[in-house]
Amino acid sequence: MEGLIEALVKGWRGFKAVEVLPGRYVWERNLTLHLNGRFVMYLKVFRGYSYYRPWVEAFEIEDWFHTVEEERELYALIFEKSPPLSRIFVEYSSDPETERALRLGVPPELSRLGYTLLKVGYRNLRNWYYPEGLKEGGPKLQGEKLADRYPPRDPTEELRRFVRTANREYPEVERALKRVEEVLSLFGDTEPR
Repeated sequence: MEGLIEALVKGWRGFKAVEVLPGRYVWERNLTLHLNGRFVMYLKVFRGYSYYRPWVEAFEIEDWFHTVEEERELYALIFEKSPPLSRIFVEYSSDPETERALRLGVPPELSRLGYTLLKVGYRNLRNWYYPEGLKEGGPKLQGEKLADRYPPRDPTEELRRFVRTANREYPEVERALKRVEEVLSLFGDTEPR
């Protein structure tokens, strides 16, 4: 995780950690992240300790960030610089496309944000909200960077069921359905729909 912090402190493709503060524990750092001089989000980077896996949490994300290519690039950098078995948690309350899709029953892998995380390598996506006494932030999508010896959870049956039962009257559902073939192929499913 030090490589991630170092890259963002130096500056990477317009991203810059303008502030790095200690977290709640010695293994945690809080970054204020800007893109081309404009605030983007906060990152909480946990390096891992003992049996606790490393993770990165992205929160208080500016809504405009969900519409730019740099979003995918940042998550790809986090994936690249994170060790196997680490996790990412991305708050999506400022992303109306993802939030509405998930509320309509779209599987995380087919939501706008989930699809972005899948494309950069994250697997085992989950939609989470942990109440922690007002410290939990908003709802998040979680993804895992797996090691070769740990195969990803296979969501193909859930995705097929969604295709059969999806309420196509909503544009978020229609956009999710356009991602099905590619997402299924990422899991080795090449059967025609």
